Formats: sequence, C-alpha cells, structure tokens
Amino acid sequence: MVFSMVWAWWRQQAKGTPTIGSVNARRYKGIKERGMQALLNWSSYDQISQMESSLTVQLLQMSVFDFHSSIDRGEMNDARVARLRDRDIEALQQIPDLAQVFILHHDGYVREAALKQLDGSVGAPGCIYALFWRTNDWVHEVREAAHEALARVLPQTSAEVIVPAIRAALPRIASWGRWSQAGPGRITTLAQRDDVASALVDDVIQSEGAALTVVFRELCKTPKIDPQLERIFRKAHQPHIRGMALQILLSGKARWPLPQRRKVWIDKPSGRSRMELQFQSRDITVDADVLGLLQRAVTDHASIVRKHALDGMIALRHDREMAHTLDTLVAGLEDDPNIGVRSRVAFFQCKRREENP
Repeated sequence: MVFSMVWAWWRQQAKGTPTIGSVNARRYKGIKERGMQALLNWSSYDQISQMESSLTVQLLQMSVFDFHSSIDRGEMNDARVARLRDRDIEALQQIPDLAQVFILHHDGYVREAALKQLDGSVGAPGCIYALFWRTNDWVHEVREAAHEALARVLPQTSAEVIVPAIRAALPRIASWGRWSQAGPGRITTLAQRDDVASALVDDVIQSEGAALTVVFRELCKTPKIDPQLERIFRKAHQPHIRGMALQILLSGKARWPLPQRRKVWIDKPSGRSRMELQFQSRDITVDADVLGLLQRAVTDHASIVRKHALDGMIALRHDREMAHTLDTLVAGLEDDPNIGVRSRVAFFQCKRREENP
C-alpha cells in the first residue's frame, strides 16, 4: 500500500505540470463557451449557484473520461485529484477567458488561480457578481484573491456591466458573514464613480424591482445624487422611491442604515428587547423648491407619497410664510380615500388649532 502511494507520487512528480491535450482542450473550450453564455445571460443571484453546480457536473464528466487512464497509472485518489487540479490550472493558462468561468470552480486552489488570472475589463455582469460573491468565499486565500481581482477589473469595466451586479449584490451582502469591511467600502466607492452613479440613478427611476430601496439608500451616501433627487421624485416608477426622494428633499437630509443594530429595551425587568437599525445621515447640497414639491406630491396617485407630503407639512407648520399655502394643500386632502392620509390631515389641523387659538 505504502509502496503504491510512493510510486504514484513519484510518477506524478516525474510528469511535472500536465498538458491538457487537444481532446481536453476542446472540452475546456466547450465549458468556457457554455459558462460565458450563462454569465452573459445572468439576471439574478440564485443563478450563480446553478452555474456553479453545472460547472461541477461538466468537470465531473471530464474526470469520468480520465478514470481508466488513472487506473493504468496506478494513481491513488489523492494523486488523481491533484493531477486533475493541475490540469484545470494549466487550462487557465492556455484558454482565454476560462478564468471568468473557473471562479465558480468547486476547488479552492483553482478558484484562487482563476481569480489571479483575471485582468482587464469583464464583459459579463454575472462575472462581476461572482467576484463580489467570492469575497465571501469560505477560503481566506480566495477572498483575498477576489478583492485583488476586483481592484484590477472594476476600473476597466463599463457601468452597464457593473450596475446589474451591484443591484443583485446589495440586498444580499448583509447576510455574507465572511464579507470584510473592505467589501462595503468597495461597493460605496464603486457606486460613487460618475458613470456608475448615473446608470444607477437611471435604474432606480426606470426599474420595477423590489430591491430598489437598498440601491437608492446606497446612492444616498454620495452627494453626487443630490442634483438628481428632484428628477427621481418626479419620474421614478416605484411610489416608495418617489416618497423617499421627497422625504430627503423636504428634510434636507439623506440617511442610510448602518450594518450594526442596537438593542432597545421594551421592558428591562422582564428581559424584553428588540434590535433596531442605526442610521447615518448627511446634509444634501441642493436647495429644494419645497412648495412646488408639495403641490405636486399631494396630487400623486400613490398614498405613500401623499403621506410623506403631509409628514413634511406637519414638520413645516411653524413656517409663517408657508402657512396659508400649507393650510390650503392640507384642506384639499380632507376627503382622501386613504385613512393614513386623513389621520395626518386631522393631526395637522388639530395642531394648528392648538398653536393658533
């Protein structure tokens, strides 16, 4: 047994790095073409796991072809695994763009080699998302290689490739337990890049996706979004995005949640508590036409926008210059079909009577 293991090891060392051969080269090229097509057509985070499984199956099929030759060599299983790993790494050197597919490889050594091979621009949004995903890899060396690859690739990659990946990654990264502090910082810096920020704003305005809130809050971290806030309020398809933009413009502050939560006691003697989000904020850099915004907001077909408008008017009720206009706007909402709007109208008018008897 020991002799067989030593013999297999000696033969492996004698061969050196394996060449992939013409037959395997064709197989690797087929894997690359199918993988690149999948990365180009990628549209959601769960497809990455499916691609990873598909790649594993294809590589397993290749290893089946190799089974009899490994028996002829007298290889033990560990030696065979090492040889196949070396062959996959050699294929990375010989076949262009295979690295973009092999970052989904099941073997951490091959993933690391693929990440180190990546350089220059990337044309598939799925590949950018996979790079973000690899920064949460369970292997430390792979995580480091992923961060280094992102540093090389992102500056040369177009916004139209980056934006779909950011949109898919932002709702997920809160659950990435191995995602280091360098990750959020990289996302924030990337979102502040002029072309990426512009494309993200267009996406926030035009898209119907449920995760737009996370994207919009990420954009709120940078003053570059401030000149676009009124356009977002007026044109965003999603009512809650219009409401958030209105709230920022009326309050003059943009805010976003922090990763850390804080414990708030409900009843300390009984041990009842809850975890609450913590927020960070900044002053926006534009002056808003408050009355113009409110006049438009009270006619919005979405009740959430009208509620935000009334919240703003309640906060502004002490402004004497706006008093008459605010009273008129609020009166126009007395018969609003939404109970949340009507309750805010009643609160505004009650406070008016108390403060101006």
